[in-house]
Amino acid sequence: MTVAVVLAPPRALASSVVTARDLLWAAARGSRGGVGHQVLTVSLDGRPVQCQGGTVVTADAALAEVPSCSLVFVAAFTGDVDVAIAAAGPMLRWLRDRDGEGALLTGGGTGACLLAASGVLDGGEATTFPPYVVAFRRLFPKVRLRPTRPIVRSGRVTTAHGLVSSMELLAQTSEQIYGRASADRVANRFVFDVPEEHRTAVPGTRHESAAAARARPAVPSQRSADPVVVAAQFWLEEHIGEPVTVTELARHLDMTPRTVERRFLAALGTGPRQYLRQVRMAQAELLLAESTVNISEVARLVGYQDVSAFYRAFGKVTGRRPGDLRRMPV
Repeated sequence: MTVAVVLAPPRALASSVVTARDLLWAAARGSRGGVGHQVLTVSLDGRPVQCQGGTVVTADAALAEVPSCSLVFVAAFTGDVDVAIAAAGPMLRWLRDRDGEGALLTGGGTGACLLAASGVLDGGEATTFPPYVVAFRRLFPKVRLRPTRPIVRSGRVTTAHGLVSSMELLAQTSEQIYGRASADRVANRFVFDVPEEHRTAVPGTRHESAAAARARPAVPSQRSADPVVVAAQFWLEEHIGEPVTVTELARHLDMTPRTVERRFLAALGTGPRQYLRQVRMAQAELLLAESTVNISEVARLVGYQDVSAFYRAFGKVTGRRPGDLRRMPV
């Protein structure tokens, strides 16, 4: 039995947990139809985890009920890093034990802070969500931080610094657990910044069918050469489920909203509002195609409290209705 764990810390970011769970579930299902594979969402005590914004994520098991596994993804958390580390105490010991057994350890966004706090990254390298760079360096001087890299591998431990890069990380890592064919399937269904070698039909080339081109999420795959815009991209991706504004983004970047708009347009040819909407719709496509979450919940997970507004945005970006993906053959 192959067991993959999505570790949901206190105050987990719901989108981080759900995305990892659904992606790993799709990878497991692509390997022998899922026979002999388990994907578990694990919390400290097996109880549901209260996330930011009121979302509650259910757990399949408690730490004590999972004595071994092949792969761990540590989901991102929100809030103060010192508080998060203190609250996740038993998880740190559990991570050290899994590392000692040879499991592949991965973490998305602030999840890298918990991996570092466990000691498994001592002497190695990592990346993390940009706003936590200062705290990371203060707390973990034994870890060489690479904040400009979307994914950093250090032995059996791999970290990603945003939601989209976490998906890429898991798409790549799934090959080691579930095999190449399953990794290809996941890379094609979860089309973000996935390396070309993981794709059976590279989007945008003459090998891609018209149907595949229409189904491809309309999210910008490139990272800007402008470091300010890169930081903004990751911040927007990490707050995909929240009602964020350009004013809040500008405050985070210590810039005026007008300057943020100008930098986005110069670097990506689109504004921050449009970029966020594209990322949200790509995430919605993922959830609709690879999970059983109802459409109203999908809307809420990607930042829409008004389901009608979600339907309109989804149609405008993808040219389809949300229910169309539920009727697509697997």
